[in-house]
Amino acid sequence: MSAHLIPPDDEQKRNIFRSCRILSEDQLKKDAKALREWMRHQPHLPQEVSDITLQTILVQKKNSMEEAKRQIERYFGERNAIPEFFDSQDPLCEDLQSSFDIVYLGICSRMTPQGERITVAKLRDPKYPERFNPAQVVKRITMIADLRIRFEPIEGGEVLVYDFAGATLSHMSQCSPLLGKHMLDVMKIMPMRFKCALFINSPPGLETLIYIVKQFLPEKLQKRIYVYGDDVACLYDHIPRSLLPRDYGGDDMSLDEMTENWRRELVANRDWFLNDSLRRADESKRPLTASSVPRDRFGTQGSFKTLIID
Repeated sequence: MSAHLIPPDDEQKRNIFRSCRILSEDQLKKDAKALREWMRHQPHLPQEVSDITLQTILVQKKNSMEEAKRQIERYFGERNAIPEFFDSQDPLCEDLQSSFDIVYLGICSRMTPQGERITVAKLRDPKYPERFNPAQVVKRITMIADLRIRFEPIEGGEVLVYDFAGATLSHMSQCSPLLGKHMLDVMKIMPMRFKCALFINSPPGLETLIYIVKQFLPEKLQKRIYVYGDDVACLYDHIPRSLLPRDYGGDDMSLDEMTENWRRELVANRDWFLNDSLRRADESKRPLTASSVPRDRFGTQGSFKTLIID
């Protein structure tokens, strides 16, 4: 993956490992091998999974093998429950390509000192709200996340910036509470840790929508959501200014450049996206001893290794 994401430096890596209870990179690789051995005995799960994907899941589940197994079941199994986001993931699909023209979606090149990635979304062309398709934007987010999970093993969480500059009631009317609920489902499926969400240039109606969505979140996550007006400087209270795109006074490339980089990246990996079986469980092969509906939704089969935790 070459979408200009700079890997963590030694200090950021130490911070990530410390927060995720990982002793060392060697230990992480060893635990990923143990996770792969467990997967080998799960015939319903895809077997062509990269080492980096397994390491990513372990990092995001704070080095718990049991939680990592549950996350694997969610990541590959629950896609069937939200087809509007996970079916027909063709980067050249007209609707998906149109979403690039309507909404900026960029990931900042450098991590925060804590090793977190910063994602920024903003309307690119607000003049035609009828062309705004939030479901396609969410699909694009899941596809970018899939690539990162495939190629980026070590990152400490997600900082999300949503800029609603130019948004109108016509745009907001397409962002239903049901869409918000589905977005929360996507967050559970993806092995990424949500650190905070910052909403700026908030239009009328947004706070009501966010209030509804918050009801589905635990209190800890509710406190990580911030809604601001048109003062861009509020971002600097959460993110070092230099890390942000030039659009927000930072030193990184512009949102336009970031968005086009990811357009090219998705198209370059089109064959992988079209091979849906690489990212989806085959329920017809799920062992009878493995529940298709777990404690959260899926069960985990096999022994649970106790990881070494300092």
